[in-house]
Amino acid sequence: MAERLRTASMLTFIGGFMDAYSFKTQGGHFSGMQTGNMIYLMMELAAGRYWSALSYLLPIVCFILGAMFTYFIRKKITEKRGPWYLTSATLMFIGIFIIGLSSMTSYNQLTVALLAFFAAIQAETFKHVRGTPYANIMMTGNLKSFSVFLAQGISERDPIYIRKARNTFLVVLAFAFGAYLSAKLSNYMGSNTIFLLMIPFAALICILYGEEKK
Repeated sequence: MAERLRTASMLTFIGGFMDAYSFKTQGGHFSGMQTGNMIYLMMELAAGRYWSALSYLLPIVCFILGAMFTYFIRKKITEKRGPWYLTSATLMFIGIFIIGLSSMTSYNQLTVALLAFFAAIQAETFKHVRGTPYANIMMTGNLKSFSVFLAQGISERDPIYIRKARNTFLVVLAFAFGAYLSAKLSNYMGSNTIFLLMIPFAALICILYGEEKK
């Protein structure tokens, strides 16, 4: 279930939604795309704006901490044969609610830090779609994979690679749609837009819970 195209599309939609939300409502910071934060960090340092540079370092550090947290908690849960994917999705659902509450304050750095932390959990938990590696919070690797799969499918006339290219392209589209919808809705809802992400996370939890009960 965790590797199905429906799940992957839902997660990349969430990834695009979060990044567009954080960039538009939280002072131009990214929640998942740490490459962007690193570029801004170096640009601010080069310009001598050291306090501003620290604001871009914070989500990078929190992303690292989130990935480390995911490793340790996953190890503990899987050793006890617990439902890791369901646990991770539940953690992210709770995290989005907490982030929504924090975004209602004037401390946007806390919101960005929490977004980066939970983006790392999402990225480290869900890493395959139908057996193929993919990323659900950044699209550069997915675009490269789509191009290579498509080229292989055309060159070798292999329908397996064509299907992989199709699946990868669909998750890229889901990311783009999430970013578009977030940018549109934040014009009207501002920082409260993040609460809307509780809907796809709730749907994901229901899907994973139903699978665990089978």
